[in-house]
Amino acid sequence: MITKEELIDLVRDPSPLKGYGEYPNGQPNCLSIVRWAYERCGVKLPSDYLLFLAEFRKIKEDTKPEFLDAIAICLRFPFVDHIGICLGDGKFIHAGRKAGVVINRLDDESLSPRFAGFMRHRKRDEWMRLSQ
Repeated sequence: MITKEELIDLVRDPSPLKGYGEYPNGQPNCLSIVRWAYERCGVKLPSDYLLFLAEFRKIKEDTKPEFLDAIAICLRFPFVDHIGICLGDGKFIHAGRKAGVVINRLDDESLSPRFAGFMRHRKRDEWMRLSQ
């Protein structure tokens, strides 16, 4: 199982993400964080974006996102073209082409209007139970 601290450490040192997906400039891409984190929990996610999204289900808008829930973002509306992972405490981690691995608040004024919703892995409850 992965910890919140391990994810936060990626801001300082993103090297564990090598091989999970990179932008042409060598920076880790947004899928790499989610794929790496879930693999640490024993869940291998596909590198293909559409197959990746199919592994998740959208959670109800009135449901508070939990640690490891994914957040779908439309940087180029109306398409979901960016993804992050919830850390809890109103924050999420994601990777950008220029900024690298960063942490933002869920209420960030520049990003929150672009949120398409939160997603939870279809088998999350099952593998969370097994890891305890």
